[in-house]
Amino acid sequence: MKGGILTWQYTWSPEKHNGTYDIFYQLVAHKLHVNQALVRMEITPSGDGNVSVVNVIDGYSAVRTDFKGSGQDGGAIYTSVNPEGISNVTAFIYAEVSGTEGVDLSSSSLVDDKPYIHMNGSTIAQSVNVKLRAGQTTKIDKFVGAASTDGFKNPRQAAKEASARALRTGYEESLKSHIAEWATVFPSDSTEDYTIPRKKWLPLDHHIIEASIVSVVNPYYLLQSTVSNNALAAVKNAPLNRGSIAVGGLTSDSYGGLVFWDADIWMQPGLVVAFPEASQIFSNYRVDKYSQALRNAQTQYLSSKNDTYFSPDAAVYPWTSGRFANCTATGPCFDYQYHLNGDIGMQIVNNLVTTGDTEHFKSKLFPVYNSIATFFSQLVEKNGTKWTVTNMTDPVFYLYILSCYQPTN
Repeated sequence: MKGGILTWQYTWSPEKHNGTYDIFYQLVAHKLHVNQALVRMEITPSGDGNVSVVNVIDGYSAVRTDFKGSGQDGGAIYTSVNPEGISNVTAFIYAEVSGTEGVDLSSSSLVDDKPYIHMNGSTIAQSVNVKLRAGQTTKIDKFVGAASTDGFKNPRQAAKEASARALRTGYEESLKSHIAEWATVFPSDSTEDYTIPRKKWLPLDHHIIEASIVSVVNPYYLLQSTVSNNALAAVKNAPLNRGSIAVGGLTSDSYGGLVFWDADIWMQPGLVVAFPEASQIFSNYRVDKYSQALRNAQTQYLSSKNDTYFSPDAAVYPWTSGRFANCTATGPCFDYQYHLNGDIGMQIVNNLVTTGDTEHFKSKLFPVYNSIATFFSQLVEKNGTKWTVTNMTDPVFYLYILSCYQPTN
């Protein structure tokens, strides 16, 4: 797992066919060259035969997008989409294949009439003929490039070059640089060691064994959604480490891919001590959305706080936020889970304590922290001899219109 490689394999026994095929897949989202992804497929047949292997960019997973265009570009295929309703933002994906003996790249052609190819506009597929020999393993490699206008001025060219560069480098060498970067990002001394000293084996205790597994798995799943300093340098410091981490990571549709309190209060503490470089993705996001958070505080007239004055330097973040971080129906700023803003404040303090970067704190993080504190100072209401927050929601969503609820107060 520390190499950032996914593998799976199976034996395929097609109906009405006497032979079998041993199939092996290896998939990599490159940790150093973050515009690249690699897929290796190996086929070992029980008998000779001719098959078609199809390189698919499956637009079925491109939810909440509008199709822009697709086609062939030299030996590669590509597709592009816009976020739904946002025509000035575009993402491109390119993909090209290579193979060992028996893979006939000259036979490449677009296909769309197969049951495994989705018919939505952003799906595109390219088929090549492959001649298989009994007991011999044939390897087909796929080189993917991806880029969007969020990070690149010319995302089509960036995606095309990333795919072509990976193809030129080759699968094996690309895999080596990927593994090397994971070793840099996730060194062995960054996780707890539960082995018995000097013996270097785990006690036969299922609690200790589980803790040992979790100590690697948890940071890995978080780190795979971050971008290292080496990776940023490789793309000339494109702004790729500023999006926080969505609820389920990069590949999840949970909460529509939006960011909320999980990132600040559950994910960031799991990274910031051992991986302070990676954890900057959380504070960068809140800093980038700070100006919108200031504007959000001035929309109190739409809430139960319509008679409350919030000064121009007060800031409030929406419950769920994405590109714009404005107040929405699913991401309200008022009369909901105000504790998110306190969570952001705790995240900022964690950043300062672990990095010791006081200059960055003073110039970038403290203004956010101070504006959140200002917001709370103006949100509270006097209740006898105490101060409280009224009309809020609890963190498990089941209790509404609460006053003086513990996670916020």
